[in-house]
Amino acid sequence: LEPASAALPARAAAVAVTAHYPIQFAGLRALAGWSEEAVVASLSRSAAWAPSGGKSGATFVRTADGRLVLKAISSRELRGALELCPALFHYAARAHGDGLPSALVPLLGIFRVEVRPGPHAAAAAAADPGDVGGGGGSTGGPPGGNGGAGGG
Repeated sequence: LEPASAALPARAAAVAVTAHYPIQFAGLRALAGWSEEAVVASLSRSAAWAPSGGKSGATFVRTADGRLVLKAISSRELRGALELCPALFHYAARAHGDGLPSALVPLLGIFRVEVRPGPHAAAAAAADPGDVGGGGGSTGGPPGGNGGAGGG
């Protein structure tokens, strides 16, 4: 996520990212037409998004380029998702290998992102209490793709 204010010092917060099943999800991203560079570029700017019709009350974020949607999940949902990953990878490999169509929305990764205040967080907040965010956009697919493989 990119801070809305460029004046925010880099040491205002420490960010730790854990990528679950990184090799397997890299394979799924490649099957969906996403390079690692394109994923990072898309994820570098995002903003809160409030889709209509949902009942879970979950927090969603959409990348500024509109290509990816991120969902904040509870620890319980994370455990459940991680338990399903081996079956997802098997299904995706089989569907791709056999050339079968699939209505499954591409899941391009599961990440745990922790943001901890850094040594200069209080001073940064006092100097610039701006929000963290980015732009908006419409949903779409991978760069140069067909617009249907960008969910995540």
